[in-house]
Amino acid sequence: MKILITGSEGFVGKYLFNFLINKGYEVYGTYYSSPVQIKENFFFLDIRKREDVKNLLEKLKPEGIFHLAAQTSVALSYKEEYLTYEVNTLGTLNLIWAIKELELKSRFIYISTAEVYGPLKEKKKVKEEDELNPISPYALSKFFAEKLVQHYVKIYDMDALILRPFSHTGIGQNENFFFPYCCKKIAEIEKGKIPPILEVGNLEIERDYLPVEDIVEAYYFAFIYGKKGEIYNITNGKPIKLKETLEFLLNQTNVKIKVISSKEKERKWDIPFLSGDNTKFKNLTKFEFQLEIKDTLIRLLNYYREKI
Repeated sequence: MKILITGSEGFVGKYLFNFLINKGYEVYGTYYSSPVQIKENFFFLDIRKREDVKNLLEKLKPEGIFHLAAQTSVALSYKEEYLTYEVNTLGTLNLIWAIKELELKSRFIYISTAEVYGPLKEKKKVKEEDELNPISPYALSKFFAEKLVQHYVKIYDMDALILRPFSHTGIGQNENFFFPYCCKKIAEIEKGKIPPILEVGNLEIERDYLPVEDIVEAYYFAFIYGKKGEIYNITNGKPIKLKETLEFLLNQTNVKIKVISSKEKERKWDIPFLSGDNTKFKNLTKFEFQLEIKDTLIRLLNYYREKI
């Protein structure tokens, strides 16, 4: 089976690409900024250009498409609003439009985000049918794209489904994200490269956190078992506070590190609590998350220890 991954140069895309290769699929990927190694089955694609998208799909005729290509930074979405909608919303439209125009029978997996739920009125595990309250341009761009996918399923009978992954991390994630940031700083402090001070934002934020390896396996299970037109939360439903995870990381080092909570590091768009109910996905696929986030954090810390 031939599968196309948009955004295969990205953090999750790289893991998914290798996972599907190991499963025996014929996998192709798209990139926008040059990856470290451009392979024969990688294609440059500006997803904002409709005809370019159509030409690539006409060339490959993939039987499955995982749409990961996106502007994924909430912070950048405030600075680059137009770009965010152009890539995340219009880019998705370009893909599903091309599938329709070419009359492809591709199974389309749209990777949305748990950010579409927004701030919750009460602490609870959100379900797929719960009210959505996207508050950032990033979340809005994903929300609009979800609506487009649902429209194409309803009107054109497209074989598409939507996944809402919750927070995830692992080796290779951008260092602007909390866990890579902390692990890198701790490793630099251990090597004496910077003073033993760790500046952080709001540590009371509570989220579900998942290892990226589990995330991509869940995507695969959704591809195999997911039902057309449905939405699935991809999460373990085990919320933890950033404070707890940071304390765990600090316990992995013999160096005494001073943690400073900085107003400059706090972000107005952070959702204080976000946890998901995964009953729908679990009942359908019988999928069980295998990895512990703390094991992933140790691997991430050791990665930076070796790198620095």
